Amino acid sequence: MRAAALAFLLLAAAAPADMAEQDALKADSRAAALRRDADAADDKARTARQKAIDLARRIQNGEARVSAIEAGTARLERLRREQRARLAAQHGEISRLLAVLQTLSRRPAGLVLLEPSSAVTTARVSALLEAVQPTLRTRTAEYRRALVDSRAMQARLVTSKQQLLAANTELSQAIRQLDGVQADLRAERDSLDREADEERAQARTLAAKAMDLRGLAGAFDDSAGTNARRLAPSRPIRAAAAPLPFPYQQPAAGSIVEGFEDMSRVGVRARGITLATRKGAQVVAPAKGRIAYAGPFRTYGDIVIVQHPGRLLSMMSGLERVDVLVGETVSAGTPIGRMGSLEPELYLELRQSGRPIDPAPHVRKTGRDG
Repeated sequence: MRAAALAFLLLAAAAPADMAEQDALKADSRAAALRRDADAADDKARTARQKAIDLARRIQNGEARVSAIEAGTARLERLRREQRARLAAQHGEISRLLAVLQTLSRRPAGLVLLEPSSAVTTARVSALLEAVQPTLRTRTAEYRRALVDSRAMQARLVTSKQQLLAANTELSQAIRQLDGVQADLRAERDSLDREADEERAQARTLAAKAMDLRGLAGAFDDSAGTNARRLAPSRPIRAAAAPLPFPYQQPAAGSIVEGFEDMSRVGVRARGITLATRKGAQVVAPAKGRIAYAGPFRTYGDIVIVQHPGRLLSMMSGLERVDVLVGETVSAGTPIGRMGSLEPELYLELRQSGRPIDPAPHVRKTGRDG
């Protein structure tokens, strides 16, 4: 009896230990499940961000292709108009030659008997007819060849317009897909939004104090202290021959319309480059970094400032829409916004240790495969 009671007491004492161990195992299991969920969410977010980069590259390639096809189509239409004008001129010349032949051929043969002097005229008319006919045959052959060329030109124009339609359709599909991916990423950005409230408030304060783009870029140059910015030269410096420590790409497909240190429209030396882009062109981060500023600034439209490793900073202005948040980490090619629809021009300024350098030697063109 006493042994049974002792066994019961031992079992009762062991029960809480077993329960505690079971609770610990359950907690470990829940923690492992949460880690798996977090890893899966991270993988999903990384996949979505990479898909956004791939789609942005596809959009820029599509924009470049559409621009090239549009230029080719415009050229074909101009050549077609010139060809039509030449055909009309050739047709008019042939018509005039035919009219002359018809007039000459209607001269009555009996007139030679009534007017002996007209025999000489008739001979001259016959000689003229023989002279005109080879010219007419030559002009007719040329006109026929021109007609063949015209039909070929028309076929090329039709093909070019079909290619343009297909390229625009593909571009629109890629834009819609990117919009969908960015919508999926908004939940993550909303979370980042709450965490970055204080940082964004500080960014707005700095922007409010800046009077122009130079002041704005200087305010966010994390590598240059107050003294360094005060001692910075008033004019830009040329880029050193040494390459940047990371790949650097052109943020939008387009052509340079104002180069580094060119005299700008307002009469000062440009501290960056200006790109003429397509309407609504996709803008991407030129290199990896962190968003220091994103939003409107005075009369410059929407501005995005990216702080890069190696004491470098990129500033882009002239955007109509911004798709990134302050504090967000971006990779090269991450879509950051879009251009407007009224003569869009993107200004790009690259700064190193607080000083503007020429980005052109470092830029890898966008809008190409690869």
